[in-house]
Amino acid sequence: MSDDYQDRPRRPMRETVCEIDRDILKLVLRRHNLLQRMAAPKGHLAPQEERYLRESWESQVAKVSSDPKLSSRFFTLLQEVEFLPRPDEAAQPKRPSFGLAPLQKPVRVRMDAPKGQEQTQLWSGLAASGGQAMHLTRVLMNDAVVDCVRMVNQFNCSLHRDADVLSAEAGMPAQAPDKIIHVGGSMLNFYMSVAHYIGRPSHAKFTGGPALKLADFSALKRFLPSVGARLISLVPRSDGLPVRIESAGFVPETVAVAADLPADFVLCLIMAAPHYQAPVRLDFRDYPEAEKEDVLSRALPLLDLAGIGHEMDGTVLVVRHCAAPLPADPALGMDVSIAAVILALAAVNGGSVNLDGRWVDNPRTAAVNNLFGQLGLALVKNDDGISVSVPEGYALPDSRLVMPAGLPCDLAPLPCALACVQALRHGRALVPDGAEKTAGLLDDLASFAGACGLILEEGVLQPRHDDGEEHGTPPWTAPSSMWACALALAACARPHAGRGFQLNNPGVLTELYPAFWTLYNTLPEPSMRRAEEAPAAQPAKGRRRIRTTQVAQLPPMPDEDL
Repeated sequence: MSDDYQDRPRRPMRETVCEIDRDILKLVLRRHNLLQRMAAPKGHLAPQEERYLRESWESQVAKVSSDPKLSSRFFTLLQEVEFLPRPDEAAQPKRPSFGLAPLQKPVRVRMDAPKGQEQTQLWSGLAASGGQAMHLTRVLMNDAVVDCVRMVNQFNCSLHRDADVLSAEAGMPAQAPDKIIHVGGSMLNFYMSVAHYIGRPSHAKFTGGPALKLADFSALKRFLPSVGARLISLVPRSDGLPVRIESAGFVPETVAVAADLPADFVLCLIMAAPHYQAPVRLDFRDYPEAEKEDVLSRALPLLDLAGIGHEMDGTVLVVRHCAAPLPADPALGMDVSIAAVILALAAVNGGSVNLDGRWVDNPRTAAVNNLFGQLGLALVKNDDGISVSVPEGYALPDSRLVMPAGLPCDLAPLPCALACVQALRHGRALVPDGAEKTAGLLDDLASFAGACGLILEEGVLQPRHDDGEEHGTPPWTAPSSMWACALALAACARPHAGRGFQLNNPGVLTELYPAFWTLYNTLPEPSMRRAEEAPAAQPAKGRRRIRTTQVAQLPPMPDEDL
């Protein structure tokens, strides 16, 4: 017996680890079900219940680890994680994933590009701060913009949204009420609200989505006392939301921009400065030069559109008051991230893409131009917008791509997707040079490659050897909306035309571009006409008359009725 036991092959430790992972998931699901039973009628735990659970968790973690990620962030993830509904045996089986199998034909896309998400949010805050009228058309009505409208309306404003139109009547300037302000899941919304409260004697509480609960606002907390405000965490040993702000309403004449401040907050500070009590001088002496140029390239064009006076005095940016009325419908630029994804459809499948809108020259659009230049394609800018036309017989080059300088972080998956398309077309491709500089990008790329039927080993992407026609690619959950777009692009170059890639969470696109699947599912010639360009309703036809050979006979009437 002992000899047989010793001769028996030992179970690989990786299988044991996988079994432990399955047990952990079962426990997490059981915990989630108990929390659902404990929840109040509104669907949330009572504050005292959550406080008790957090304190108990932290006391248990302290016995085994001092890592704040385990004591704080892991608990937040446990509280926010979502699960699929329990399957109903009587109901029809639910499709487990969303198939991506577009026609592999040259595309012909001509459409109005939506205006930039960031510019829409900033302009909405600028108009609301001064009580100005606003009428924005072709608005990108995604989650961040919708949350921005709700947030600004909590400042006692009246912004209205309808389809792709965002409007407001002239009225009272935005207030700084003492209430709970929910900023949604957008970091920019939170920075906008903080910058709005800085210049006013006020205090309020900010809450937001799961990503903001895990964010680190320690640099912001260190900076705010220099402008007469402070940020207080409402959860012990946590640097994310919820937080409380207390502002004295006093902003010094010169504000030294700290070197570790997030660029998005500095951007919101510049856009809020025109409505402070006195002109503000922002000193960028200690701020990194590259981030300073990026921030100014995003802020100054908006100040110019608004007619707000500003000037650079060495390293100091002087922002004056907003005196003149704002243009109701400013010429905001198109959203660079969405435009880049749609233009990339032509690079993968061939054909042409024409986007109507304003292509603003800045470091971000220059990075997109650089990326398409590496593909041997030129983006053509004109008065109407931006376009790309792929010549007949074009083949995607197999040379190594380079992450362009100035490429927005949210667009980092795009070069990775194009590298995977190279591997699908040529059998081999290298990971884009510089991808390792973006935190977590290579880990996401390795997972993404598996969803494309590829394998990533030592910086090389190549097809799996067992990827025959009978084997399908595994369903994949995209970590962000841009990664979902990346899988949609790679599906255009899939090796088996009759089999698509599988995406578990197509709804993640509401964070970026809700109309993306409407466009994608109608390739190669999508119809994306605006509502006002739809065919006019047919005029109502006249009353139909039926001719017969019968003669109507009126009934006799009594004399007293005459």
